[in-house]
Amino acid sequence: QFAASRSAYAEAVSHFDRGLSLLSSLFDAQRDRQEIKLQLAKGVSLSNASGFSSAEAAKAHARAHELSDKIGDIDSQFTAIWGLWTFRRTSDWNAARQLSDRLLSLIEKGNNVGLRLEAHHMGWTTHFFCGELAPAQEHCEKGRTLYEFEQHRTHAHIYGHDPGVCARTLGAWSAWLLGYPDTCSAMAAAPVRASAPPG
Repeated sequence: QFAASRSAYAEAVSHFDRGLSLLSSLFDAQRDRQEIKLQLAKGVSLSNASGFSSAEAAKAHARAHELSDKIGDIDSQFTAIWGLWTFRRTSDWNAARQLSDRLLSLIEKGNNVGLRLEAHHMGWTTHFFCGELAPAQEHCEKGRTLYEFEQHRTHAHIYGHDPGVCARTLGAWSAWLLGYPDTCSAMAAAPVRASAPPG
């Protein structure tokens, strides 16, 4: 994790692999939970090192998803599906949309603000790159409202990049393409630490 936080992704992956090789010494319940953590962290590092289309990253996230389903860990299941969505959006936007819609419906009524933020993150990215600018803008606005710098800045290490920065970037692009240059400028100039969208 120390290596990954400093963008030394190849070094981080070697540490995660070493950790995975030692799992056999743990009891079943401990082993599954520890493997989920290692596979998720490895998947993010592989995506950052090799790109979102990394098949090895997708494999790590698929394994984490399998184990999360097995033990009923919703938070880890969410993160694993996020990783699979990241992989799918490099080649199959229909599959990516299905994963995005699945997570949005899964957490929309829940109380976990961080997961709701990341579900909207998936939503605005999916809609934007499918050319659906109005719904992309709506998801960006919800994301900017939910985002708190101190609480959510660690998402960059969990999911690969900061949702606050992404919401403002794609929100500004969407506003520009929808014909609102002043809104675009305001979003681009707003500080990431702010939690509310610019007026």
